[in-house]
Amino acid sequence: MFKITDILDEGKGHKKTEDLLKAVPARFVAISFPTLTMSGKPMTAPRRSWMEWLCRRLEYSYKILVLSNEIIYVIKKRL
Repeated sequence: MFKITDILDEGKGHKKTEDLLKAVPARFVAISFPTLTMSGKPMTAPRRSWMEWLCRRLEYSYKILVLSNEIIYVIKKRL
């Protein structure tokens, strides 16, 4: 689910991302977000606290990978 959650949610909460995350028939899901703007400047807040909150609420564990131009949440879903 690379860089699609911002488009799915359209700035109207994160319900569509939550529904998709729950519906994906996989034990692990990787969701990435850019750390740079289109002009190459660093994002103000590249970490997505709402994603971390969502994972805790759904009782999914996650790891964060930080690369030079993106941040990746590797999520392990509960069975």
